[in-house]
Amino acid sequence: MFTLRMSHYPPTEPTTPENEFGIAPHMDTSFMTILAQNRIPGLSLMLPDGRWIDAPAPEGALLINGGMLLRRWTGHRWLATPHRVINRSGRERYAIPFFMDATYDAVMAPLAGDEEPITYPDFMTGYQRANFHHAAESKVQLQGA
Repeated sequence: MFTLRMSHYPPTEPTTPENEFGIAPHMDTSFMTILAQNRIPGLSLMLPDGRWIDAPAPEGALLINGGMLLRRWTGHRWLATPHRVINRSGRERYAIPFFMDATYDAVMAPLAGDEEPITYPDFMTGYQRANFHHAAESKVQLQGA
């Protein structure tokens, strides 16, 4: 399964506060995200020590980001990368991330650790229930889960 998202970050001033985001700090739920880097800065990555750095953007480069599904599938050996966007450039910023996941009905048995095998719908249902109050109260699962 995959998703291609068209993202637009309106221009903001260089003095935009740290707590005003184009997209707030998060980790992708996907297995892997591929993003063509862009000349308009704004994407930041969180280092393991909690510091934020600007994502490197060499011309023609792709940024590959591991997501939460990769973390679970590898028994937490590969980590999901926390990231955010704050567009202080004063210009329009666009990004087109490509999110890659497992096949919908594939059983993902972790390569290490003690977590049980899981399907993509079960993984996403668990994530939604853990992170979204209305989903936690719902007994509805993704179709096929």
